[in-house]
Amino acid sequence: MQTFPEPWELIGPSESEPKESDSGLDWKYNGLEFVRTRDGERMECSIHEADREVAFRWSVDGLDRIVLDLHDVIGLSVYRESGREGLQLTLGTDRFHPIRIDLSPSVRVVVRDDAG
Repeated sequence: MQTFPEPWELIGPSESEPKESDSGLDWKYNGLEFVRTRDGERMECSIHEADREVAFRWSVDGLDRIVLDLHDVIGLSVYRESGREGLQLTLGTDRFHPIRIDLSPSVRVVVRDDAG
């Protein structure tokens, strides 16, 4: 398995403090949830490293715009480049390049497969 960032490293891109599902567990075996709301937008991201799952939901004025439920996530990292900041997820399949979720300055998901 590749590395996952420490919870404090996710505060900047998500602009929110993580909430643990079970405060008695080490974060690797815990679930972390980040929620950001502003100007009618809501971004939710939950990360379960031990289960290799990441869920992401972005809604505007109560309507879902992007919903991702990813399994077999073997790596997660934070990136900052070209004025964009977000999360990069690596899946345990060779079919897809890493999935990028831009969180700032606007929400955007970039998914490319090796076939094209």
